[in-house]
Amino acid sequence: MRGIKFRGKGILARKGEWIYGFFKKNRLGDCYIEDEYGMTIAVNPDTVSQLVCINNGVEIYEGDYIRDDDDVLWLIEYNGISHAFVTVSQGGDFHIEQDSEWLCGDDIAVIGNRWDNELEDFFKEEEDDEDRQG
Repeated sequence: MRGIKFRGKGILARKGEWIYGFFKKNRLGDCYIEDEYGMTIAVNPDTVSQLVCINNGVEIYEGDYIRDDDDVLWLIEYNGISHAFVTVSQGGDFHIEQDSEWLCGDDIAVIGNRWDNELEDFFKEEEDDEDRQG
């Protein structure tokens, strides 16, 4: 069984760099990640995301954009109602990932994440196109 792993972007030390490891939060709401060297680094709470699965050696996290073999773009999100990770397509379809099996298939490629890439605009453009056509 693998441990739970998180990532977040450093805000003081290693500012803007992804920090990977164990997530911590203090009583004031400050967020930290303890990295592989045991260093506790403050991270931006808006960027904290959990590891969902490892696909062919590539870690896939909440907030990542993936592309499937049909060239469909998906965003990985956590759904508090189903208490599971879901993937939402640009067309509004979704999968509930309770076992992450779909995400770990050979036909999935990570192409970015919501913090480093402007792909959310792509989702919005797709929705706008559908609104104009429908």
